[in-house]
Amino acid sequence: MNISEKLKRIIELQSEKFDWKLNSLNDGANENQVAEIDKLIGEKIPTELTDLYLANNGESGDERSCFLGHRFIPIDEMAKQIQFGLSLVKPAERILKNPDKSNELLSKIVEFYFAKAPKKGLFKKSWYKIEFSCGLGSYGGPYLYKSGNTDDKSRETIDIDDYKKLSLLVKDLHELEKDSYNWDELEFVMYSDKKYEVKRTDYNFNEEIPFTSTPVGAIKKMYFNPQWIPVFSDHGGNYIGIDLDPDTNGVKGQVIIFGRDEEDMFVLSNSITDFFDLIISKIVDESVDFKQELHLHEIFKNMIKDEK
Repeated sequence: MNISEKLKRIIELQSEKFDWKLNSLNDGANENQVAEIDKLIGEKIPTELTDLYLANNGESGDERSCFLGHRFIPIDEMAKQIQFGLSLVKPAERILKNPDKSNELLSKIVEFYFAKAPKKGLFKKSWYKIEFSCGLGSYGGPYLYKSGNTDDKSRETIDIDDYKKLSLLVKDLHELEKDSYNWDELEFVMYSDKKYEVKRTDYNFNEEIPFTSTPVGAIKKMYFNPQWIPVFSDHGGNYIGIDLDPDTNGVKGQVIIFGRDEEDMFVLSNSITDFFDLIISKIVDESVDFKQELHLHEIFKNMIKDEK
């Protein structure tokens, strides 16, 4: 059986063994769509994966997802996830290509917050500084410090009920600086005379989350890698896919579990062909209960551990 026939066999076995009604496979992707994936990752995807998508470009329908409850994702969705991984990559040298335009947008962000602050005047309370942060869809603070002696426990929070204007400014600034800087968040200190300081910062998921790899050293400990090619989705931001950038003890093309909720990235097989063969055998001999009330990733992890 070729790779497409093996996937179809897995689908047939689910219908026979579990009496599941499953989504239908789509018609195949075209070679241009596959070439776009190659262009995104900077190399050709494995032949077996190309063959799989040229035969069937994911699935569609309102029944149960075709791969044991996981969705076989179309190639355009695959591209979006790879682009997300690429968006996390930071430039080697970080510069501001258009500092005048950047400063103009930064000043507008400061003006937005200044307008929300208590007004200084004879009958109004004065303040010393306001600290706030903002990113694409994320906002921290703003925190008001009445004097230079005010500490974090005594600071006050300013209520802001409409971030629409601010979100557009932050988006414009991020787009302007994305290629040359690609920050994740801006941290501001704004003083009552409108002078301000700003720091461009990054979310360091790779250090903040205690990632592990099973086996040890097989998968790089990262939040997302643009060379992890998602193939099957659990509908919640977690994937089974192909790893084209393994760690020192891994194999290029290995099938791995990764995603938003996966802190222990896990190798399922050295290739997608071998992985499909394993699934077929486990359904046929009924040695694994794929209907148990566990996330499929946990079922697979237990299955691989039992193999050893």
